[in-house]
Amino acid sequence: MQKYDFPMIPLRGMTVLPGMIVHFDVSRKKSMKAIDQAMLEGQRVFLVTQKNPGDSEPLQEDLYEAGVSARVSQFLRTPDSTMRVLVKVEKKALEAYLKLKEFLVSKNIYIEIDSSYRTI
Repeated sequence: MQKYDFPMIPLRGMTVLPGMIVHFDVSRKKSMKAIDQAMLEGQRVFLVTQKNPGDSEPLQEDLYEAGVSARVSQFLRTPDSTMRVLVKVEKKALEAYLKLKEFLVSKNIYIEIDSSYRTI
């Protein structure tokens, strides 16, 4: 297994799986800062689903442990102060430690290496 530190994006009411290409809107300031940081550091983020989609400021206990690593392909800032993000989901990952900064950072991510996974 490999360890990484990625900016984290909690997803509301949405679960993504490896191999998917998805877009979603980001409205939280912390999540927007996480996207900005990811664009400076290799475009990779850790996506994790919130347990309660209505929670506006989730803490570590409000998030599932398992998530995915993803690469940000595109993002667009909209006039209503939100951001539309397009990502390609890469691999399953586990969040081992959450560090709070101006945005959420997931530390020590263990990415599952699966040699049988193929895209067609």
